[in-house]
Amino acid sequence: MAIISVVTEWASDLKQGYCSTGWWLNKKFCCWEQMDPTGPGAASVPVGIAAAAAQGTTTAPSSTVTLLSSALAHATQLARRANGTEPAAAVPGLEETCAEWVEWSHWTLPAYVVWIAMSVLFACVCATLVRHYAPYAAGSGISEIKCVLSGFIIDGFLSLWTLVIKSIGLPLAIASGLSVGKEGPAVHVACCMGNVVAGVLRSLVPSQGALCD
Repeated sequence: MAIISVVTEWASDLKQGYCSTGWWLNKKFCCWEQMDPTGPGAASVPVGIAAAAAQGTTTAPSSTVTLLSSALAHATQLARRANGTEPAAAVPGLEETCAEWVEWSHWTLPAYVVWIAMSVLFACVCATLVRHYAPYAAGSGISEIKCVLSGFIIDGFLSLWTLVIKSIGLPLAIASGLSVGKEGPAVHVACCMGNVVAGVLRSLVPSQGALCD
């Protein structure tokens, strides 16, 4: 599910633009240095504190406290943004300073057209995969799982092919903006994984009945 969540966020950000340093990076990881200066590959000291320290050496002691307070507030905003508790707009200049993230267009109308086109593309690809390759991957799967737990047998509902199509279609469906969630499909994906793993182990490990014979 972690991979599905990462792919979902990447596909959602792909409707806005792409990362010039790596097409596989979503906006958060592409702009990691601006969101979290202490993160991987960034400076060990936050930008705000470093700037305050540099200015503090040339200003009077009375203004040093003000500069450090401002730097501390800026670092707190960055930490909250990295933890996902504060939106990106709360960090001033984040959109302008992230040169690695390239938007498809800076004009509103072309960007809107690209957004809609990619949303429709994701939805069509998802629907095509489900319809032609794994019809049981449609929907959340919760109702069918209840039937299976009640003793009914649904051939192909927990198969490997259903798992693959569900894992591909779920990020596309969410990124397209369809009214779906990850909770129900996550249960279906987990059940498919358990069934596939159990089938592999069943073929490798002989049963107790076979050992007795």
